[in-house]
Amino acid sequence: MLNKPLRYRLFVALLLLCLSAASLSSAKAHAGIRLSEEKPARGDAFLVSVEDESPTGRVWAELDGRKFPLRPSGDGAWKGFLAIDREETPGKRTLRLFCGSGDKPSPLGSKEITVSDKKFPEQRLTVDESKVTLSKEDLERALREKEIISAALGLRSEDIDWQPRWTTPLSGVHSSPFGLDRYYNGKRGSYHGGIDIAGAAGSEVKASSGGRVALTGDFFYTGNTVFIDHGCGVISGYFHMQEIKVPEGKSVSAGETVGLVGSTGRSTGPHLHFSTYVCGVKVDPDSVLRLTETP
Repeated sequence: MLNKPLRYRLFVALLLLCLSAASLSSAKAHAGIRLSEEKPARGDAFLVSVEDESPTGRVWAELDGRKFPLRPSGDGAWKGFLAIDREETPGKRTLRLFCGSGDKPSPLGSKEITVSDKKFPEQRLTVDESKVTLSKEDLERALREKEIISAALGLRSEDIDWQPRWTTPLSGVHSSPFGLDRYYNGKRGSYHGGIDIAGAAGSEVKASSGGRVALTGDFFYTGNTVFIDHGCGVISGYFHMQEIKVPEGKSVSAGETVGLVGSTGRSTGPHLHFSTYVCGVKVDPDSVLRLTETP
């Protein structure tokens, strides 16, 4: 039987060994993962960068039960946009990174983040009542168009050279921010899913980043609309335009004209409604425009 001093020394040695292993494990969990924002707010997008020498197959992040694909950036890292839904509860989250191509993905690491709370004000608008209380025909049309738009927002294209740097599609005052709780003719509607940018009718609307035109159309709520697929599940939308200047399927560069400012659909005057989506999550376009090339 070991005497007490020897047992004590063994206990201390084992304790130090465990603490060292835990420290190494924690360091590994955070190694190589960089974020543009470690406390993103509800409704915001942010960038993740993962440094890994030789991941096998695809690389993706998992957060709040959603998968966000990443792409190689050319500098030895994998990068992509992540998103926090406006309706998420603030608090701690674990961001996990994986790679692989089969049913058994390999973990690349994890990182703790904190979702910050954000308050969204109300906005009350007066519009044509036919755009609020829909006729049977208009309701059927709106529901059909919702399915078409949802299909476009579900794209996860891998053949597009995704770029993290974006620019504003129209120079003008941001008259209505993202996330407003909106009331139309006194009736509560869905929250404002983008930003409104003031502009004179006929002003050119530019693609905010390079990509491929995924969908165009004259829709009940959004009027003349263009959706651009930027790859990695990132989509931008340009609503209420007077005229569409690009066809579906066309590849566009950042700054290329996609339409002209107008007031079509459910609109109170000439302006551009600009929306951004990350893997189907509506995010504040201002949070995307604020991002730099590297986190």
